[in-house]
Amino acid sequence: MTDMFSFFQNPHKVALKKAEAGELPDWLADYVRANQHKDKNIDLERTQFVVFDTETTGLDPKKDSILSLAAVAVSHQKIKVQQSLECVVKGSYTGKKQAVVVHQILPDELTEGIEELDMLEQFVRFIGADVLVAHYAEFDIKMINALLKKHYDIELLNLRIDTIQVLQKIENININERKRNSLSLGAACERYDIQIIGQHTAMGDTFATAELFIKLLMLLRAKGTKKLSEIAV
Repeated sequence: MTDMFSFFQNPHKVALKKAEAGELPDWLADYVRANQHKDKNIDLERTQFVVFDTETTGLDPKKDSILSLAAVAVSHQKIKVQQSLECVVKGSYTGKKQAVVVHQILPDELTEGIEELDMLEQFVRFIGADVLVAHYAEFDIKMINALLKKHYDIELLNLRIDTIQVLQKIENININERKRNSLSLGAACERYDIQIIGQHTAMGDTFATAELFIKLLMLLRAKGTKKLSEIAV
């Protein structure tokens, strides 16, 4: 049974304790140590980002699972195409025809994919201590955390940025008045003249989010936002 007090502890301390006790595989222990110290005062210009997206069987992190994941590195306001990751996760087919229409993953692809633990390791190795960026980041991070908690009882430790919150900051959208459709990735990309190639696929949405994020960074800089601490949590 998990220690009741661990719920209230700092996630970094919990993970580091596990790493030092040898309770984590080497690749995960290295990740934990790399994320011990965070400098939120670093200039955005010098920050290393990883933009990522997941496609899932549904919207409930407690019940649903990841079908595919993609990630790409962004630094100096450029997408590092050669530094990218794409995984299809082996798993049972949901049988939901509407889901196939959305994420475009066929049953045969799921049988040829990799195990979820392999996907998790590849993703954690890829992100290192970089700042995570996603559109509606809370959901994607909850999906990854569900796997980390299930297998290792820890969670992601990286700083993270949600492009929806950046949009709200730039466009002065009151969260109480926001309309979901206006903040969707498709609507945002349309406003910022970004073409989504492969919409609702992990890689397609990842590259679109990366392009959107770079444009938002330029607008933030014009408004005087310079430090990571101003947009990251």
